[in-house]
Amino acid sequence: ASVIVAGGNSAGGGEHKVRVVARGVAEGAEVFDLMTLRDQEGLDLLFVVKARMVCADGNFHRCFQFGVGLDPVISRKALMETKFASCLAEIETRAAALGFDMNSGMQVGELLALLAASKPGGRFLELGTGCGLGVAWLLSGMDAHSQLVSVDTDAGPQAIARDVLGADRRVTFVLEDGGAVLERTDAGSYDLIFADAWPGKFSHLDEALAALRTGGLYVVD
Repeated sequence: ASVIVAGGNSAGGGEHKVRVVARGVAEGAEVFDLMTLRDQEGLDLLFVVKARMVCADGNFHRCFQFGVGLDPVISRKALMETKFASCLAEIETRAAALGFDMNSGMQVGELLALLAASKPGGRFLELGTGCGLGVAWLLSGMDAHSQLVSVDTDAGPQAIARDVLGADRRVTFVLEDGGAVLERTDAGSYDLIFADAWPGKFSHLDEALAALRTGGLYVVD
């Protein structure tokens, strides 16, 4: 499985997140970063840049392989001109009204959409629904045959996600502790796991990695 670190600092800080990656992968494992460049028309195009984990002085670092896989995969302008943009705007507005400020950032979302699109007919698990921005981005990249399970313990923020996105039959919302969900999940159940909650980031890492299929993607924000 590939392990992907996305976004800025969280509860454990950037250093802790690197250690989480180090527990989940061996030296030399492949990881990915998202690069945004501008084309001649000034439009943002998204690229995946491969890197490999290198251990030096007991710490893991990403050694980038520039020029690998630099094919544009998403035009931000084209995506934001769809009805998807209105879903994002509604979620962000309602999250702000609720005082919820732990939403995934734009680049993290774009990466999720890209990775979901790379797994047609895939099964995806999100640990930490929040208000649903991650769900929206994942759905934007999923095909009609893919399925997403999104788990959270906080009914308030998740209610926003259910209200805005619950009509999409590809997503199932679960109000439960993510650790409990992981403990009963069969090995090899998911093509992608997006960990944006304590379980899967700072606990239950072994269960989360076991739940991935061969070739699966483990994304940590």
